[in-house]
Amino acid sequence: YPQLAEAIGAAGSAEAHWRQIGATSGLNPTAWFDEAWYLQANPDVQASVARGETPSGFQHWLAQGAAELRSPSPGIDMAGLPGTPEETPLARFRRRLARQAKPARLPAKAPKPLVDPILARLTATPGAALHDAYLSRLLADLALVAPTTAQRLKPLLGANEQVIASMALDAAPSSEPLVSIIMPSFNRGFLIAEAIQSVLDQTWSNWELIVCDDGSTDKTPFVVERFVDPRIRYLRLEKTNGAIARNHGLRFARGRYIAFLDSDNLWHPLFLAASVGRLHQSGAAWLYSGFLDNRMLGARFAEAELKNRPFDYQALLARNYIDLNAIVIDRAVYD
Repeated sequence: YPQLAEAIGAAGSAEAHWRQIGATSGLNPTAWFDEAWYLQANPDVQASVARGETPSGFQHWLAQGAAELRSPSPGIDMAGLPGTPEETPLARFRRRLARQAKPARLPAKAPKPLVDPILARLTATPGAALHDAYLSRLLADLALVAPTTAQRLKPLLGANEQVIASMALDAAPSSEPLVSIIMPSFNRGFLIAEAIQSVLDQTWSNWELIVCDDGSTDKTPFVVERFVDPRIRYLRLEKTNGAIARNHGLRFARGRYIAFLDSDNLWHPLFLAASVGRLHQSGAAWLYSGFLDNRMLGARFAEAELKNRPFDYQALLARNYIDLNAIVIDRAVYD
């Protein structure tokens, strides 16, 4: 919608403009989701939106419509998507979780990662949609500006999916101890929704998210409050500059384990299952994982590197190579 460039700029982002104005104006959030058609095809959702119970048809589809195999547009049949998603490691893991009486919100099907274009096939798994869309966009952008990097990264990401799923499956505990997630933020209203959604998308369900707002002056409070989940706690602070806000959140942590996620980062849907499961199994005091480091140039990804360096104490003394967002600690480390 190039004619809306000025209005989108005033709103702060295309996503913010669509949430505030676009949805009620009949504009579509993506090329594959038809807001007006979805509401017309689903009278129950249309009534819920009219009553103010659901913000939009698109948000209903992300939250539950996809899992219910409701089509996002007339040309897409969710029940007849091609491929064999049940063969993926993530799907096998989710079936095992289902047998262990995990929450019903984890569907038995998951998209096969990095095989077909994500937005073309879509997915019947809301928990993987954000992560897969991120990887799809990353590889598409890199293919334009750094094709060699894209070609090298794609098989690495595919292999990484296998490793993560295998780790999560092998380390699955008989019960899920509580994990406290600390998320400091300052004026990240245009990004924090995706960070929070990546927490909601975790297959590990026993967590609490403590959002520590470091004196934001933008729409961060409004965005956070749209997530109606008792596991999310929002702490509003005076401006304290970063680390103090994170430490303040730690004071309220109740979990056996503590993890950290900044408001401009995303987690893989199996991050907690693999990391906390392995930590719980091993009895170690802390654990870190690899991470995908990237750099933006304007609105596109310009560089990306999968970093997964083994622990090296001497190298760590010279330079920190462990990302805070990839660390999980036993509460005893903090206490």
